[in-house]
Amino acid sequence: IVSALGGAVFVLVLGQTTAPWLMTLLFLGFSFFVAPFGTLADAISHAVLAEKSANFGIYRGAGSLGFALGSWTCGTLFNSPGDHYELWASGILLLACAVAGWALSTPASPISGPIHKHQSHRLVGSVRAVLRDLATALGDRGARCFLLAVGVYYAAHACFDAWLGLYVTALGHDQALVGDLWGLAVGCEVAMMYLAPRLLRGRLKPLLVFCALIAGARWLLLARATTATELLLLQPLHGITFGLWYLCATRWIQARATAEIRAVVQSALSAAIGLGTLCGYFGGGVLMDAHGGSTLFAWAGVLAVIAAALFAGVPGRSSAYGKATT
Repeated sequence: IVSALGGAVFVLVLGQTTAPWLMTLLFLGFSFFVAPFGTLADAISHAVLAEKSANFGIYRGAGSLGFALGSWTCGTLFNSPGDHYELWASGILLLACAVAGWALSTPASPISGPIHKHQSHRLVGSVRAVLRDLATALGDRGARCFLLAVGVYYAAHACFDAWLGLYVTALGHDQALVGDLWGLAVGCEVAMMYLAPRLLRGRLKPLLVFCALIAGARWLLLARATTATELLLLQPLHGITFGLWYLCATRWIQARATAEIRAVVQSALSAAIGLGTLCGYFGGGVLMDAHGGSTLFAWAGVLAVIAAALFAGVPGRSSAYGKATT
């Protein structure tokens, strides 16, 4: 609730100013509040689902569908006459999320049992205890190797997130094709999210390696693609390289979490993704300016293959059900 309300306030005020310095401060405040939103939603979903967490993809698929619809709506409003309609739309959606969060915090919620009933003081009154539990869950070599692989993997994926539009326009295509590419990619991601419960019934490590190898092939082929048809044919792979990969990574990390530290453990995954994103954005921008999109995506393919090797080297076994073992 606090995350959604804080984000709504900052984004609505952002639409009322034009001073660059104030816009920068407001955007930092908006990012501060909104950053944990996805992490909290994923952790709560796993807690509510409990032993049925293989169905997490259905919940996450709704989020991906919302992302697609929200991007299309805000993009349409951005091109419409008027002032800051897209910011007003974002603020209203965040307020709606706050209302939904209030409804979720009823005593009947399944999350209230294991987290609030048993040792709830560890969440609100003892940061040291939470950090100790986190170190126990993620302090071994397997967890460190996994988080490193996640960072490397997403450094490659971030190049696609940030620079696809520039790459496509540099090839001589228009912005309409960029929208079509993203629409097709997210559509396949949503489909994969809903199909995932049938896939996440075995060991996760082979699936993570498979996703990384497919990502490597995707980026290397994208580096050679020039026509609209070639670009479109590669987009269904997004269902594997993000949709299936994210579900596997979330299941792996949540298998190590007790009820008391679900959100903190999920934050560790988000932090690894965030660090990879930062490296991908900065390094990708340098490569894009210096050598062009083909070189950028070729290196992204190499990084994805390295991530596949790192995932394969994670010690121990982590299945889709139960606690990860090392």
